[in-house]
Amino acid sequence: MKLLRYLKHHVLIAIAILAYLLVAMLAPAQILPALKTSGKYLLEMMLVMPVVFMLTMLIEVWISRDGILKYLGEGSGLKGAGLAVALGSLSAGPIYAAFPICRILLSKGLSVANLVIILSAWAVIKVPMLAMEIRFLGPAFMALRWALTVTAIILMGFAIGWLVKRREIPVEEDAGKREAAVIIDQGRCTACGLCVRAAPEWFAKGSDSVQVTPERMARGLTEAERAPLARLCPFGAIG
Repeated sequence: MKLLRYLKHHVLIAIAILAYLLVAMLAPAQILPALKTSGKYLLEMMLVMPVVFMLTMLIEVWISRDGILKYLGEGSGLKGAGLAVALGSLSAGPIYAAFPICRILLSKGLSVANLVIILSAWAVIKVPMLAMEIRFLGPAFMALRWALTVTAIILMGFAIGWLVKRREIPVEEDAGKREAAVIIDQGRCTACGLCVRAAPEWFAKGSDSVQVTPERMARGLTEAERAPLARLCPFGAIG
């Protein structure tokens, strides 16, 4: 039973072990090179990940939720997308190092769109890579590829941000297992005012949109607390 519970919680490890066993049985000559390659990547991860975990702790302490919500949250728009591109482009290290960092940023209010943009920029448009691209392929090629890639990344980020809600991503928030404060998706909000009339302590109507009231901005919520508020909007703008 203990073995079954372990396998249930470590499916990828179990699949990897099974794959090595199959290689050993079906192509024994390839098992040693496969183990050497895996050992090389494991050693790389052992060197990189402690630094990454230290960086996540610094982010946890130094970067406030309000700052993330303002500059990289749901309402940050194109400015937030530009900042997300810059953060991903100026990053260092392999792409797997981005996942724990993005996880802690997501727990502080990072929007799904900017999450996608940071990960994509980290993977394909890092500054050191651009310098090598200029050297071998020329500045004109690099500039055109960079412009088209950034455009595609931003469009993809906004598309995924529209399709996937933050609450659908299993991330523990700062306040225990509570999620971040209620967020208004400005792309879906029509400022109809239904939520304001139903819950004036939570929502206030501005000149052209609805906002969460300042006193409720930083409050964490469980899913059970969030669901009734989300149902107030017929357009799905409350998340």
